[in-house]
Amino acid sequence: MARCFPGSQRIALPRKSSGEMIGKTFSHYRIIEKLGEGGMGVVYKAEDTRLERTVALKFLSSQSLGTTEEKARFVREAKAAAILDHPSICTIHEIDEDEGQTFIAMAYVNGQSLQERIGAGPLNVDDAVRVAVQIAKGLREAHENGIVHRDIKSGNIMVDKRGQTKILDFGLAKCAGRTQLTKTATIMGTVAYMSPEQARGDAVDHRTDIWSLGVVLYEMLTGALPFNAENEVALIHNILYENPAEVTIRNPNVPPGLGLVVSRAMAKKREERYPNISEFLDDIRNFRALRPEEPQFLSSKTFADDRAISSKAEKRVRSKILFYRHLEFFLAINFLLLMINLLTSAGHFWFRWPLFGLSIPLFIHWVMVFGFSRRTLLRERLMEREKEEETMRKDRFRT
Repeated sequence: MARCFPGSQRIALPRKSSGEMIGKTFSHYRIIEKLGEGGMGVVYKAEDTRLERTVALKFLSSQSLGTTEEKARFVREAKAAAILDHPSICTIHEIDEDEGQTFIAMAYVNGQSLQERIGAGPLNVDDAVRVAVQIAKGLREAHENGIVHRDIKSGNIMVDKRGQTKILDFGLAKCAGRTQLTKTATIMGTVAYMSPEQARGDAVDHRTDIWSLGVVLYEMLTGALPFNAENEVALIHNILYENPAEVTIRNPNVPPGLGLVVSRAMAKKREERYPNISEFLDDIRNFRALRPEEPQFLSSKTFADDRAISSKAEKRVRSKILFYRHLEFFLAINFLLLMINLLTSAGHFWFRWPLFGLSIPLFIHWVMVFGFSRRTLLRERLMEREKEEETMRKDRFRT
């Protein structure tokens, strides 16, 4: 199904009903069909009669535009957003007004919203990462041009027939922020993606988009939002003070490294989030190399405890690996002595058979540990076991 602006709230156009709009021409755009409605207005599929192309026209409601001053500010921001040229950003062609109705002409996206896609179930890890990377690239383009979206959510992300994502509504969010807190049907679909500073009403910067992208990634991986509540007040409280269930708990198929990316993107203190979208991109592209003990993803106390445990476990593992290496040397010497004994003094050394019997199991053990690329697996198993034991000892000491 072709969509360009999915939404759930039903509102009326300022002057004409949806049926009366079909076939009507505004400026040089002829309305073809209605695509959807949202808190900001109604979107129609239209034909650009000048350039003979299909576009999406978004008619903005008078409530969303507010006063004349707010409308002028909105137009300035939308014009600034129109300079963005990136495959992951839905292009804005122009902003115009006809018959007293302000509308935005934007590229028509033939596909479905990410919200609709998630409604069919969680995305697999590779698809979720691919979509998140595309969104992040579009946000990087915007942030480098000094533009913050402020309303990133799955309903504002389109995925076309080729799998290319498109971010919608650049330039609209700041205007929308004035009305969203007064419209219950809209806030419940938007506040769930709001950063804590947004929910408090504080000034926001590009890191609010990083939080919202983290929420979208969480939603793609689990099929559910991290924060849910029966009303907007409880929802805001959860965003400010509660921690969501880990992605890896809700979906055990999610690699730990990817869970760390989501956790850092959704850090409640913006100083603890990714400082810019480029670092987010670096980590999500290499999430399989990330490990929970890396300090940038943990609180200082948690990291200090984990580092102490890892250090002690590492020392014991090194001791065990050293023992195995000594064992390797011992086996080599014994095997050499055995061969010399058998070849030069057979029948004179009665201990050759006990020595031979001892060497065989030791040699087999050596081959299993060092001969079949299992040294790394052995080390990982030892590390996990030693860390668990050290953690248990630490817990017993505390109690």
